[in-house]
Amino acid sequence: MMMSPLGIVNICLLIGLSLSLIITTPCTSVALTDCNASGYCTLSADSLSCQSLPCYKINEIGACRESPAVAYDAVLCSGLSSLDLRYDNVCGPAGILDYAYVRLPLQKTGSAIYSTTGMTVSQILAETVAATRNNLLTQLFSLNLYAASNTQLNSILSLYIAYKNDMTGLTGFAMSHPYYLEKAIYASLQNFRDDTDATKDQTATLTNIWSLSDTLLLRLRTFRKFYSTSYFFVNFAHTQFSRTYLSIKAQYSVFSLKWTQYSSNGYVQLITFAPQQFTGFSGALSDAIMFNIIDTSGVAHTLGYTLTWLITDNTKITCTVETASYLHIINRNTLVEQTPTVDIHTYCSLSGTTRRCDIPSTVIDALTPAGKAFYIACS
Repeated sequence: MMMSPLGIVNICLLIGLSLSLIITTPCTSVALTDCNASGYCTLSADSLSCQSLPCYKINEIGACRESPAVAYDAVLCSGLSSLDLRYDNVCGPAGILDYAYVRLPLQKTGSAIYSTTGMTVSQILAETVAATRNNLLTQLFSLNLYAASNTQLNSILSLYIAYKNDMTGLTGFAMSHPYYLEKAIYASLQNFRDDTDATKDQTATLTNIWSLSDTLLLRLRTFRKFYSTSYFFVNFAHTQFSRTYLSIKAQYSVFSLKWTQYSSNGYVQLITFAPQQFTGFSGALSDAIMFNIIDTSGVAHTLGYTLTWLITDNTKITCTVETASYLHIINRNTLVEQTPTVDIHTYCSLSGTTRRCDIPSTVIDALTPAGKAFYIACS
Protein backbone atom coordinates (compact mmCIF):
# COMPACT_ATOMS: atom_id res chain seq x y z
CA MET A 1 0.00 0.00 0.00
CA MET A 2 1.41 3.35 -1.01
CA MET A 3 1.50 6.14 1.56
CA SER A 4 -0.16 9.39 0.61
CA PRO A 5 1.94 12.57 0.26
CA LEU A 6 0.14 13.96 3.31
CA GLY A 7 1.18 10.93 5.36
CA ILE A 8 4.79 11.36 4.31
CA VAL A 9 4.69 15.03 5.25
CA ASN A 10 3.24 14.19 8.70
CA ILE A 11 6.00 11.64 9.33
CA CYS A 12 8.65 14.18 8.32
CA LEU A 13 7.10 16.71 10.69
CA LEU A 14 7.16 14.20 13.52
CA ILE A 15 10.81 13.34 12.83
CA GLY A 16 11.73 17.01 12.70
CA LEU A 17 9.85 17.64 15.94
CA SER A 18 11.60 14.80 17.75
CA LEU A 19 14.99 16.05 16.61
CA SER A 20 14.19 19.60 17.62
CA LEU A 21 13.41 18.46 21.16
CA ILE A 22 16.86 17.05 21.81
CA ILE A 23 18.27 18.67 24.93
CA THR A 24 21.89 19.78 24.73
CA THR A 25 22.53 20.55 28.38
CA PRO A 26 26.28 20.57 29.17
CA CYS A 27 27.40 18.25 31.96
CA THR A 28 28.43 21.16 34.16
CA SER A 29 24.77 22.22 34.30
CA VAL A 30 23.41 18.79 35.19
CA ALA A 31 22.47 18.27 38.85
CA LEU A 32 24.83 15.93 40.69
CA THR A 33 21.96 13.56 41.46
CA ASP A 34 21.29 13.24 37.71
CA CYS A 35 24.91 13.19 36.58
CA ASN A 36 25.54 9.49 36.01
CA ALA A 37 21.93 8.90 35.02
CA SER A 38 22.33 11.23 32.05
CA GLY A 39 24.50 8.61 30.37
CA TYR A 40 27.15 10.93 29.06
CA CYS A 41 28.25 12.64 32.27
CA THR A 42 30.15 11.34 35.28
CA LEU A 43 30.98 12.65 38.73
CA SER A 44 34.42 14.16 39.18
CA ALA A 45 36.96 12.48 41.44
CA ASP A 46 35.88 14.66 44.37
CA SER A 47 32.18 14.13 43.53
CA LEU A 48 31.62 17.89 43.67
CA SER A 49 31.07 18.49 39.99
CA CYS A 50 29.69 16.78 36.89
CA GLN A 51 32.02 16.37 33.92
CA SER A 52 31.74 15.05 30.37
CA LEU A 53 32.77 11.52 29.51
CA PRO A 54 34.92 10.90 26.43
CA CYS A 55 32.52 10.04 23.62
CA TYR A 56 33.55 6.37 23.40
CA LYS A 57 32.79 5.78 27.08
CA ILE A 58 29.27 7.11 26.91
CA ASN A 59 26.63 4.74 28.19
CA GLU A 60 24.88 3.19 25.21
CA ILE A 61 21.60 2.82 27.12
CA GLY A 62 21.32 6.28 28.58
CA ALA A 63 22.97 8.55 26.05
CA CYS A 64 22.55 9.79 22.50
CA ARG A 65 18.87 8.92 22.28
CA GLU A 66 16.82 11.23 20.15
CA SER A 67 14.51 12.00 23.01
CA PRO A 68 13.74 15.08 25.14
CA ALA A 69 14.32 13.02 28.30
CA VAL A 70 18.06 12.74 27.72
CA ALA A 71 20.67 15.44 28.25
CA TYR A 72 23.59 15.16 25.86
CA ASP A 73 26.35 17.22 24.31
CA ALA A 74 25.45 17.98 20.70
CA VAL A 75 29.08 18.70 19.83
CA LEU A 76 30.46 15.36 21.03
CA CYS A 77 27.45 13.14 20.61
CA SER A 78 25.17 12.13 17.76
CA GLY A 79 22.05 10.03 17.83
CA LEU A 80 22.51 6.27 17.47
CA SER A 81 20.71 6.25 14.13
CA SER A 82 23.26 8.69 12.71
CA LEU A 83 26.20 6.31 13.00
CA ASP A 84 27.20 3.09 11.30
CA LEU A 85 25.10 0.23 12.64
CA ARG A 86 27.91 -2.29 12.13
CA TYR A 87 29.58 -0.99 15.30
CA ASP A 88 28.60 -0.38 18.87
CA ASN A 89 29.46 3.32 18.84
CA VAL A 90 26.70 5.53 20.05
CA CYS A 91 28.66 8.74 20.01
CA GLY A 92 31.09 10.66 17.89
CA PRO A 93 31.92 14.26 17.00
CA ALA A 94 29.47 15.67 14.46
CA GLY A 95 28.09 12.23 13.73
CA ILE A 96 31.43 10.91 12.42
CA LEU A 97 32.62 7.43 13.28
CA ASP A 98 36.02 8.29 14.77
CA TYR A 99 38.49 5.44 14.15
CA ALA A 100 40.30 6.13 17.42
CA TYR A 101 37.19 5.47 19.48
CA VAL A 102 35.45 2.65 17.63
CA ARG A 103 33.83 0.10 19.91
CA LEU A 104 33.66 -3.22 18.11
CA PRO A 105 30.67 -5.40 19.08
CA LEU A 106 31.12 -6.69 22.61
CA GLN A 107 30.99 -10.40 23.36
CA LYS A 108 27.95 -10.69 25.61
CA THR A 109 28.23 -14.37 26.52
CA GLY A 110 30.86 -16.21 28.51
CA SER A 111 32.86 -15.48 31.63
CA ALA A 112 36.25 -13.96 32.37
CA ILE A 113 36.79 -16.66 35.00
CA TYR A 114 35.33 -19.86 33.53
CA SER A 115 35.53 -21.38 30.05
CA THR A 116 32.47 -22.84 28.32
CA THR A 117 33.05 -26.20 30.07
CA GLY A 118 33.64 -24.61 33.47
CA MET A 119 37.43 -24.74 33.51
CA THR A 120 39.16 -21.89 35.33
CA VAL A 121 42.06 -19.86 33.96
CA SER A 122 44.34 -21.60 36.48
CA GLN A 123 43.20 -25.05 35.37
CA ILE A 124 43.84 -24.31 31.71
CA LEU A 125 47.24 -22.88 32.60
CA ALA A 126 48.19 -25.93 34.70
CA GLU A 127 47.84 -28.41 31.80
CA THR A 128 51.27 -29.58 30.62
CA VAL A 129 50.52 -32.33 28.08
CA ALA A 130 50.96 -30.80 24.61
CA ALA A 131 48.14 -32.75 22.93
CA THR A 132 45.70 -31.87 25.71
CA ARG A 133 46.79 -28.23 25.70
CA ASN A 134 46.10 -28.08 21.98
CA ASN A 135 42.57 -29.33 22.60
CA LEU A 136 42.12 -26.71 25.31
CA LEU A 137 42.60 -23.81 22.88
CA THR A 138 38.83 -23.66 22.34
CA GLN A 139 38.42 -23.25 26.10
CA LEU A 140 41.00 -20.48 26.14
CA PHE A 141 39.28 -18.66 23.27
CA SER A 142 35.90 -18.86 25.04
CA LEU A 143 37.02 -16.66 27.95
CA ASN A 144 35.33 -13.26 27.78
CA LEU A 145 38.00 -10.54 27.76
CA TYR A 146 35.39 -7.76 27.64
CA ALA A 147 33.87 -8.86 30.95
CA ALA A 148 37.21 -9.01 32.77
CA SER A 149 38.44 -6.72 35.49
CA ASN A 150 42.00 -5.49 34.95
CA THR A 151 43.38 -8.25 37.18
CA GLN A 152 41.34 -10.87 35.34
CA LEU A 153 42.36 -9.41 31.99
CA ASN A 154 46.05 -9.76 32.82
CA SER A 155 45.48 -13.35 33.96
CA ILE A 156 43.81 -14.24 30.66
CA LEU A 157 46.52 -12.49 28.65
CA SER A 158 49.20 -14.35 30.59
CA LEU A 159 47.37 -17.57 29.73
CA TYR A 160 47.37 -16.68 26.03
CA ILE A 161 51.09 -15.95 26.21
CA ALA A 162 51.74 -19.26 28.01
CA TYR A 163 50.02 -21.05 25.12
CA LYS A 164 52.22 -19.31 22.55
CA ASN A 165 53.80 -22.52 21.21
CA ASP A 166 50.42 -24.21 20.99
CA MET A 167 48.85 -21.36 19.01
CA THR A 168 51.79 -21.06 16.61
CA GLY A 169 52.23 -24.79 15.97
CA LEU A 170 55.64 -25.10 17.61
CA THR A 171 54.35 -28.08 19.62
CA GLY A 172 53.74 -29.98 16.38
CA PHE A 173 49.95 -29.86 16.57
CA ALA A 174 47.36 -27.81 14.72
CA MET A 175 47.84 -24.05 14.72
CA SER A 176 45.15 -21.49 15.58
CA HIS A 177 43.84 -19.04 13.01
CA PRO A 178 45.33 -15.54 13.45
CA TYR A 179 41.83 -14.16 13.97
CA TYR A 180 41.67 -15.59 17.51
CA LEU A 181 44.85 -13.76 18.46
CA GLU A 182 43.67 -10.54 16.82
CA LYS A 183 40.35 -10.75 18.63
CA ALA A 184 42.12 -11.14 21.96
CA ILE A 185 44.31 -8.12 21.17
CA TYR A 186 41.55 -5.74 20.13
CA ALA A 187 39.21 -6.92 22.89
CA SER A 188 41.97 -6.35 25.44
CA LEU A 189 42.69 -2.88 24.07
CA GLN A 190 39.01 -1.97 24.25
CA ASN A 191 38.80 -3.31 27.80
CA PHE A 192 41.92 -1.41 28.84
CA ARG A 193 40.88 1.80 27.10
CA ASP A 194 37.38 1.88 28.56
CA ASP A 195 38.30 0.73 32.08
CA THR A 196 37.82 3.69 34.41
CA ASP A 197 39.59 1.99 37.34
CA ALA A 198 42.43 4.34 38.29
CA THR A 199 44.35 1.48 39.93
CA LYS A 200 44.61 -0.69 36.80
CA ASP A 201 48.12 -1.92 36.03
CA GLN A 202 48.85 -0.07 32.80
CA THR A 203 52.38 -1.40 32.29
CA ALA A 204 51.46 -5.03 32.92
CA THR A 205 48.42 -4.88 30.64
CA LEU A 206 50.14 -3.20 27.73
CA THR A 207 53.21 -5.43 28.07
CA ASN A 208 50.91 -8.45 27.84
CA ILE A 209 48.98 -7.04 24.88
CA TRP A 210 52.11 -6.36 22.83
CA SER A 211 53.62 -9.72 23.83
CA LEU A 212 50.49 -11.32 22.43
CA SER A 213 50.93 -9.18 19.31
CA ASP A 214 54.42 -10.64 18.92
CA THR A 215 52.84 -14.10 19.07
CA LEU A 216 50.42 -13.07 16.32
CA LEU A 217 53.29 -11.86 14.13
CA LEU A 218 55.09 -15.17 14.73
CA ARG A 219 51.96 -17.05 13.63
CA LEU A 220 51.66 -14.97 10.45
CA ARG A 221 55.04 -16.25 9.25
CA THR A 222 53.51 -19.73 8.90
CA PHE A 223 50.05 -18.59 7.80
CA ARG A 224 50.37 -16.56 4.61
CA LYS A 225 52.93 -14.61 2.59
CA PHE A 226 50.80 -11.48 2.71
CA TYR A 227 48.23 -10.63 5.37
CA SER A 228 46.47 -7.42 6.39
CA THR A 229 43.53 -6.72 8.70
CA SER A 230 42.01 -3.49 9.99
CA TYR A 231 40.12 -3.02 13.24
CA PHE A 232 40.17 0.78 13.00
CA PHE A 233 41.92 1.55 16.29
CA VAL A 234 44.46 -1.27 15.83
CA ASN A 235 45.68 -2.74 12.53
CA PHE A 236 48.03 -5.53 11.45
CA ALA A 237 49.94 -6.21 8.23
CA HIS A 238 52.63 -8.68 7.18
CA THR A 239 54.43 -9.46 3.93
CA GLN A 240 57.55 -11.03 2.45
CA PHE A 241 60.42 -8.85 1.21
CA SER A 242 59.52 -9.77 -2.39
CA ARG A 243 56.41 -7.56 -2.27
CA THR A 244 58.68 -4.48 -1.69
CA TYR A 245 56.04 -2.47 0.18
CA LEU A 246 53.57 -2.73 3.05
CA SER A 247 50.90 -0.18 3.95
CA ILE A 248 48.09 0.43 6.43
CA LYS A 249 45.35 2.99 5.90
CA ALA A 250 44.22 5.10 8.83
CA GLN A 251 41.17 7.38 8.83
CA TYR A 252 42.84 10.37 7.20
CA SER A 253 46.28 9.07 6.23
CA VAL A 254 48.27 6.09 5.00
CA PHE A 255 51.50 4.64 6.42
CA SER A 256 53.71 2.74 3.93
CA LEU A 257 57.04 0.98 4.29
CA LYS A 258 58.88 0.62 0.98
CA TRP A 259 62.20 -1.00 0.06
CA THR A 260 63.95 -1.66 -3.23
CA GLN A 261 66.41 -4.48 -2.61
CA TYR A 262 67.28 -7.19 -0.12
CA SER A 263 70.03 -9.78 0.25
CA SER A 264 67.95 -12.66 1.64
CA ASN A 265 64.31 -13.57 2.22
CA GLY A 266 62.39 -12.25 5.18
CA TYR A 267 59.31 -10.41 6.41
CA VAL A 268 58.15 -6.90 7.22
CA GLN A 269 55.45 -6.83 9.88
CA LEU A 270 53.53 -3.71 10.82
CA ILE A 271 51.17 -2.76 13.67
CA THR A 272 49.50 0.62 14.01
CA PHE A 273 47.13 1.90 16.67
CA ALA A 274 45.33 5.17 17.33
CA PRO A 275 47.11 6.80 20.30
CA GLN A 276 44.25 9.27 20.80
CA GLN A 277 42.24 6.50 22.45
CA PHE A 278 44.65 6.65 25.39
CA THR A 279 45.35 9.55 27.73
CA GLY A 280 48.01 12.07 26.79
CA PHE A 281 48.18 11.84 23.00
CA SER A 282 45.68 14.45 21.87
CA GLY A 283 48.43 16.11 19.81
CA ALA A 284 49.02 13.01 17.68
CA LEU A 285 48.34 13.59 13.98
CA SER A 286 49.03 10.03 12.91
CA ASP A 287 48.48 6.56 14.22
CA ALA A 288 51.28 5.15 16.34
CA ILE A 289 53.40 2.71 14.39
CA MET A 290 55.71 -0.16 15.29
CA PHE A 291 57.17 -2.77 12.98
CA ASN A 292 59.41 -5.82 12.72
CA ILE A 293 61.90 -6.52 9.94
CA ILE A 294 63.03 -10.14 10.30
CA ASP A 295 64.53 -12.99 8.29
CA THR A 296 62.60 -16.22 7.71
CA SER A 297 63.75 -17.62 11.05
CA GLY A 298 62.45 -14.59 12.96
CA VAL A 299 65.82 -12.94 13.63
CA ALA A 300 66.02 -9.13 13.23
CA HIS A 301 67.25 -8.21 9.76
CA THR A 302 68.77 -5.00 8.40
CA LEU A 303 66.82 -3.58 5.47
CA GLY A 304 67.04 -0.18 3.84
CA TYR A 305 63.54 1.28 3.63
CA THR A 306 61.56 4.50 3.45
CA LEU A 307 58.57 5.18 5.69
CA THR A 308 55.98 7.28 3.87
CA TRP A 309 53.22 9.07 5.73
CA LEU A 310 50.65 10.35 3.24
CA ILE A 311 47.77 12.52 4.41
CA THR A 312 44.65 11.76 2.39
CA ASP A 313 42.50 14.50 3.94
CA ASN A 314 44.46 17.68 4.60
CA THR A 315 41.40 19.40 6.07
CA LYS A 316 41.49 16.99 9.03
CA ILE A 317 45.24 16.97 9.71
CA THR A 318 47.00 20.32 9.81
CA CYS A 319 50.65 20.99 10.49
CA THR A 320 53.20 23.42 9.08
CA VAL A 321 55.36 20.83 7.34
CA GLU A 322 58.30 23.15 6.77
CA THR A 323 58.91 23.78 10.45
CA ALA A 324 56.82 21.57 12.72
CA SER A 325 56.73 17.89 11.73
CA TYR A 326 58.22 15.58 14.36
CA LEU A 327 58.33 11.91 15.25
CA HIS A 328 57.34 11.45 18.88
CA ILE A 329 58.80 8.24 20.29
CA ILE A 330 56.80 6.36 22.93
CA ASN A 331 57.35 3.27 25.02
CA ARG A 332 54.70 0.86 23.81
CA ASN A 333 54.47 -0.87 27.20
CA THR A 334 53.78 2.28 29.19
CA LEU A 335 52.62 4.77 26.53
CA VAL A 336 55.03 7.24 28.07
CA GLU A 337 56.64 9.59 25.58
CA GLN A 338 60.41 9.30 25.29
CA THR A 339 63.00 11.91 24.35
CA PRO A 340 64.22 13.08 22.00
CA THR A 341 61.55 13.79 19.43
CA VAL A 342 62.85 13.51 15.88
CA ASP A 343 62.66 16.49 13.53
CA ILE A 344 61.38 15.19 10.17
CA HIS A 345 60.16 18.39 8.54
CA THR A 346 62.97 18.29 5.94
CA TYR A 347 61.50 15.00 4.68
CA CYS A 348 57.98 16.40 4.32
CA SER A 349 56.33 18.26 1.46
CA LEU A 350 52.97 19.84 0.76
CA SER A 351 51.30 19.80 -2.65
CA GLY A 352 47.82 21.27 -2.80
CA THR A 353 45.80 19.42 -0.16
CA THR A 354 48.20 16.46 0.04
CA ARG A 355 50.97 16.25 2.64
CA ARG A 356 53.66 13.62 2.30
CA CYS A 357 56.60 12.70 4.51
CA ASP A 358 59.24 10.27 3.19
CA ILE A 359 61.46 9.35 6.14
CA PRO A 360 64.56 7.22 5.46
CA SER A 361 65.39 4.17 7.56
CA THR A 362 68.66 5.75 8.71
CA VAL A 363 66.70 8.44 10.59
CA ILE A 364 64.22 6.04 12.19
CA ASP A 365 66.60 3.19 13.07
CA ALA A 366 69.07 5.53 14.76
CA LEU A 367 66.52 6.95 17.18
CA THR A 368 63.83 4.32 17.76
CA PRO A 369 65.14 1.40 19.85
CA ALA A 370 63.44 -1.99 19.75
CA GLY A 371 60.16 -2.13 21.64
CA LYS A 372 59.33 1.51 20.93
CA ALA A 373 56.54 2.99 18.86
CA PHE A 374 56.22 6.46 17.40
CA TYR A 375 53.64 8.84 15.99
CA ILE A 376 53.79 12.13 14.12
CA ALA A 377 52.75 15.43 15.67
CA CYS A 378 53.44 19.15 15.44
CA SER A 379 55.86 20.60 17.95
